[in-house]
Amino acid sequence: MYQIKELLPELLPLLPGCESPVALQAVRAAGREFARESGAYLAAHQEELSESVEAVCVAVPEDAVIFRINRVFCGKRMLAPRSYRLDPANHTRVLLDKPTGQKGEVIRVEYSMLPTPLCNAYAEEFFNRYWEAVKAKALAELFAMPQKPWSNGELSSYHRAAYLRFKAEAIEEMESAGKPLDQHCTITGARFF
Repeated sequence: MYQIKELLPELLPLLPGCESPVALQAVRAAGREFARESGAYLAAHQEELSESVEAVCVAVPEDAVIFRINRVFCGKRMLAPRSYRLDPANHTRVLLDKPTGQKGEVIRVEYSMLPTPLCNAYAEEFFNRYWEAVKAKALAELFAMPQKPWSNGELSSYHRAAYLRFKAEAIEEMESAGKPLDQHCTITGARFF
């Protein structure tokens, strides 16, 4: 896991007068928006079955929640999307419409995550691939803040355009990998000031 606070020295020199808590909140909001819009914060849970199951409990990394179930495999077959759903009472459980699998088979749940509102760390793979997108979104929002020593409309527009490119690339990667994307999963720009 990569701690967000360790990345602030990369941002703060660009934002004269900006305090760490403001930048930290911007990164948290940017990470959530990017993860929701792109579906690119991915993880998988897999286990060997001891018997047929009707639900699977998923181990979710710290500072994240399951946002969407992308695919479920049982053995070598992929289950139809209509045959499973996230448990509304327990967001770490996947409910199966009917008993699935048999002893010795492996069940694999691939899912997209959403960082929590107070996220302090990202999984290493996500950070390595998408930190530039999160940083661009955070800088766009920070430079857009009105009447701050670091306010700069041109830089906000520049970073917003960069973010949109990164997001489009991530969505294209998800679609080419066959991950179903819900184009209705968008949020408005987070406000933290």
